Amino acid sequence: PSNKNTQTITSLVRKEEFDSFYQEFVESNFLPHILTSEVSAYQSFAQTSPLEGPYLILDLGHSTSKAYFVHGHQVVSTHLSYVAGTVIDQVIAETYQISIPEAIIYKHQNSYLLNEKQMDKVSDEQKDFALLMKQVFEPMIQDIKRWEMGHRISYNEGLKNIYLTGGTANIKNISNYFTENIGIKTSQLKT
Repeated sequence: PSNKNTQTITSLVRKEEFDSFYQEFVESNFLPHILTSEVSAYQSFAQTSPLEGPYLILDLGHSTSKAYFVHGHQVVSTHLSYVAGTVIDQVIAETYQISIPEAIIYKHQNSYLLNEKQMDKVSDEQKDFALLMKQVFEPMIQDIKRWEMGHRISYNEGLKNIYLTGGTANIKNISNYFTENIGIKTSQLKT
């Protein structure tokens, strides 16, 4: 008997969503031979990466953020958060009564997160913005803590690092903010 293991990565999608996606290929006369998923791409990265685990890759995207837990060079779980760029855009636009396009520009050029010690060293206006951003990111921070606890229980080992990627990961001081508020060393993913 063979002791070989087989591992699979499975991504599920609603049939009506896939049909719509596939129909766009049909209409454009461009039918791919292979379709893959983001999870598959991150799995390929995990298998060939020199990064030591366990670790989390947090892809801070535009409409959603995705968490990929890696253990033993394998993506072992994924999670989804709706704290992402569009939420930040909406909060900035509503708070400062500016348009969404203006909020996007402001986010890309001026957004930041502050640690507790930094709050005492900034103006009241800067502190107000930092508290607004803290409020936006708090649900994600709590989600990550919960997801990490589940990982720690399942694998009997906590995360060593969190690596950030995606456009929203460019917010100033985000790595330091996550390190302080999650308690796990966080840095930008360098590929």
